[in-house]
Amino acid sequence: MRKVALLGACALATLLIMRASPAHAEFFVDAYVGPAFTQNDKWAGLKTKFDTEISFGGRIGYYFGFWPYLGLAVDASHYQPEGKLGGTPLRFDGEVTGVSFDAMLRFPVMKSNAFPQGQLQPYLMAGPGAYFSILNFVLSAAIRAPTRA
Repeated sequence: MRKVALLGACALATLLIMRASPAHAEFFVDAYVGPAFTQNDKWAGLKTKFDTEISFGGRIGYYFGFWPYLGLAVDASHYQPEGKLGGTPLRFDGEVTGVSFDAMLRFPVMKSNAFPQGQLQPYLMAGPGAYFSILNFVLSAAIRAPTRA
């Protein structure tokens, strides 16, 4: 149910961003994938050891034609951390999905006649975000009752 609500929210935001507007505006789509290095720490007094996992996500956005340096974007990312709870036979796995709605301000650098918007466009981005997470614990080894001889 949460995934359906998340997809619906992303679809609605996409439709709002992609509405008809003046020419010379700029729509963009980004995708990214890479490793997620989660820091080992303590939980309930026990050491945790996280595995390195794959993280992926995407962003869609729109720079406005009336002021091409201002834009809006929706960013979503996902990863599934896994690890071991030290000193116990418990392993854990989880899912973390983040969604943010961002305002973007870009700065044209190295402008010329060939590149009127600049060859390099660094930007600042800020906005609210929400994270949805699930954590499961699993026995990683069978626990055997002591046997009597």
